[in-house]
Amino acid sequence: MSSEEALLRKQLRVAYKMCHKEGLNEGVDNHLSVAVDGTEALLTLPHGVMWADVEEEDFALVDYDGNILKQGKHNKRPDISAVCIHGMVHKLLGKRAKAVFHTHQYYATLLACHSEYKVKQVHQNSCRYLKNVVYYREFNGIVDNKQEGSRIARAFLENPEAIVQQMLHHGVTVIGRTVAEAMEDTYFFEKACKMQVGLHQMAPHRPLLEMHEKSALKVYEYQLKDKTRTSTNLYDAWEEHIIKAKL
Repeated sequence: MSSEEALLRKQLRVAYKMCHKEGLNEGVDNHLSVAVDGTEALLTLPHGVMWADVEEEDFALVDYDGNILKQGKHNKRPDISAVCIHGMVHKLLGKRAKAVFHTHQYYATLLACHSEYKVKQVHQNSCRYLKNVVYYREFNGIVDNKQEGSRIARAFLENPEAIVQQMLHHGVTVIGRTVAEAMEDTYFFEKACKMQVGLHQMAPHRPLLEMHEKSALKVYEYQLKDKTRTSTNLYDAWEEHIIKAKL
């Protein structure tokens, strides 16, 4: 095993445990992956392993066509959707999508299923997603084929800044240049959506109070400029928490 693969296994374990602790996954469903440099392959968790219990040796190394190159210790296969979505996103987006996280996290999915689905600039966390969300407003059932995976991947290509894809009747896919970046946006996109959904629930018949576009843009640009530092700090904090809490 290369030193890079060993490091990515450690990082991916932290990401899976964070998502479980924050309630961003559904049982043993949903999937996170990271591409291994110099290969046409990704690391992901086979279907049927609890995210809370994941260890570094649980991950399977799978090529972009779904062939298992290195089995995880449970001798199980990744979900077909993991291969069809993640394989195509990694393949078509390259280093822009070093990490790909696909979840059905509650508040982001609620918004994706609503007629008023776009993220509004109602809170500081919302500003993180002023210009970098793509809205995939098709639903063609379970993603069990490369054609649908390709459509999902190409939706990201329509916007060079896009890091989040909100998926109609489905969930969300987040991409990052690192595991830490994907972790940060999976976490904060849910926070932004939770705020918006909560405001709708608090006053369903009143319009949202959106901030001035200049203010939103200022926060967006600040977060973008500082992304490496903030995402690394969040990852490091989660890793330390997992070690101390023996998760």
